[in-house]
Amino acid sequence: MDTPIKEGNGRDRWLVVLSIALALAGIAAFYYLFLRHLTVYSLILAPVILALYMVPAVFVFWLAKRRRRGRPEAGGGGPEA
Repeated sequence: MDTPIKEGNGRDRWLVVLSIALALAGIAAFYYLFLRHLTVYSLILAPVILALYMVPAVFVFWLAKRRRRGRPEAGGGGPEA
């Protein structure tokens, strides 16, 4: 199922790049804070903690998708008057 990618302005692309950077920062913070001193408790809570560190990246990516989806199509996809 191929969906065409709409051409966006530079801000949309920067939001996607920012979300990738935040995801990598979340993984790095997770590694630095929890995986270096791995215990049974941190192993059990690891999925929850990693998900919490990914929330900013998911939010920024959601903003980028919302901005891209909110634009009208070039072919006149709006209501006919």
